[in-house]
Amino acid sequence: MIVDTEKHGALQRLAGTVLIQARKDFDTGSGAKRPEGEDWVRNRTKGQMSFELCCQLLELDPDYTRKRLFRHQVEYSGTLRRSSPHRTKKAKLARQEEATPK
Repeated sequence: MIVDTEKHGALQRLAGTVLIQARKDFDTGSGAKRPEGEDWVRNRTKGQMSFELCCQLLELDPDYTRKRLFRHQVEYSGTLRRSSPHRTKKAKLARQEEATPK
């Protein structure tokens, strides 16, 4: 099977852009964007520019990627927000201070 590498590379870039936008919608989406994005990720069909196809083009496991996206969404929207290394460092210092006998 001969693969047009230029066309395949363009599809990979498009798939990557679509997945990045899905993550942004999860993090900051409001209104109809978030539910539509969630439905798109949950859908297991392999149609044009489906989540499954994007993962296939990028050689990603769709189930693993799906779990990571939803886990990140919970962490981002809840108290387990770990996106900032400064917050993590502050939390670590606070725990150390609490554990230190006075």
